Amino acid sequence: MKIVMFLMLLLTGNSILYSQKSFSDQLILDSIFEPKLTGEAFIAKVGMIGRQFFNDEWAESDIKLTTGEKVSNKLLKYNGYLDEVVWLMPEFFKQVKLDKFAIDEFVFKNYFGKSIRFKRINIKQMFISDSTDIFAEVAIESNLSLYIFRKIRIEGTVTKDSKGANYSFDQLESAPVYYLKLRNNNFSTLQRLNRRALLHLFPEQKTAIRKLLRQNFQRLKTESDLVEVVNLLNKSIFH
Repeated sequence: MKIVMFLMLLLTGNSILYSQKSFSDQLILDSIFEPKLTGEAFIAKVGMIGRQFFNDEWAESDIKLTTGEKVSNKLLKYNGYLDEVVWLMPEFFKQVKLDKFAIDEFVFKNYFGKSIRFKRINIKQMFISDSTDIFAEVAIESNLSLYIFRKIRIEGTVTKDSKGANYSFDQLESAPVYYLKLRNNNFSTLQRLNRRALLHLFPEQKTAIRKLLRQNFQRLKTESDLVEVVNLLNKSIFH
C-alpha cells in the first residue's frame, strides 16, 4: 500500500512539474517567433453591476509595442474601468494584464465588422496635476485628431436582496472622454458635446467654425455628430 501511495505522489508531482514547465516553455516559444509580451495575472473586480470591458467577447488583435515590434493575432479585451489590456492565453486558461508602458497601440481586427484601434496617449486629467498615460480609441488622426477614452466609472451603488440578506454593488456606467489634438499641440478635452464647448477650445477660429457649422446645418449632440464635425473642420479649416 505504501509503495502504491509513493508511486501516486511521484506521478502527481511529475504532472505538476510538467504543467509548470509547459506554461514557462510557451512564454519562451512566444519570444522566439515574435516579441515577448509582459504582464501579470489578471483578477477581475467583483461586486459590480454593469460592463467593465469595452468588448464583451475576446477579440483577435494585433499589438504594436513601444519598441516598434509587432505581435499578431492575440485574444484581447480592453477593461475601461481599469484602463488596462487583458490577454487571454486559451491553451493555459490564463488571463494576463499586459504592461501598459510596453504597448504603443493595439487593434481589434474585427469588432462588429470593423477595425478598432487604441493608442496610448499622455494627457492631463481633471483635478490631477501630473500627466498620465491612457489607452484611447483613435477616431480620427489628421491635422485635427479625435481620440476617445472609453472610460467606465462607478455611478452610485445598488442594493439587492438575496435570500433575506441585502448586498451592495457598485453600479458601472460608460463615461467616454473626448480629446482633440492639433498637430504639434497638446490634447484638449471636450467637456460636453455641444457647439459652445467646441468653440471654447478654438478661440482664434471661433467665428469661422461657427459659420461653417451653420452653413452645413451641422449639429453637435452625439458622438457620431462629433466625428462629422471633426472631419468637416479638417476639410475646411485645419487643412
